[in-house]
Amino acid sequence: MRKGPAVASRSLAVWVPSQCGRSFLSGAGEDCVAAEAAAVSAAAQTFQNGLMLWRGDTREVFALYSNGSGVKTVESWTSGDITWGETPPEGSLLPQHGFGQVWTTNEGIRTSLGWATAAEQGYSAQFQTGYTPNGGSAGSPNVLYTSMADGRTLRIRFNGGSLSWSFIA
Repeated sequence: MRKGPAVASRSLAVWVPSQCGRSFLSGAGEDCVAAEAAAVSAAAQTFQNGLMLWRGDTREVFALYSNGSGVKTVESWTSGDITWGETPPEGSLLPQHGFGQVWTTNEGIRTSLGWATAAEQGYSAQFQTGYTPNGGSAGSPNVLYTSMADGRTLRIRFNGGSLSWSFIA
């Protein structure tokens, strides 16, 4: 039996343009855009060990810890002053409104964040959902970009029941 000529194999690199839009709020971002940015009422407040962010259209509160982790919950505050059995240390504040409702009723958030260090600041924010190229899909967004009152852009990545966050350039 005669063998045919040896066939050399070679691989070709083919460039495929990304299907991910990279037009997030500040033009930055390593993720794929899932939806256009939307203007939403928001509030932010700094704490001893992080910050809280409120999204007005969904009433979601993001407790963002200084170590880059955090949790998301939904507030149910309707009206009235928030009270607590302890007096804030000097230079600290008891959070009010939805932040105060979440802080006083969730021991994990309260102990992780500590006391508020500045008053709550309301502003109009841009929120935009997306997904990581290797971790989500357009139908299942797993990142959220939002503008902060000071002009920075915040990226929140959802990892199942937990989240991670960072400011991006």
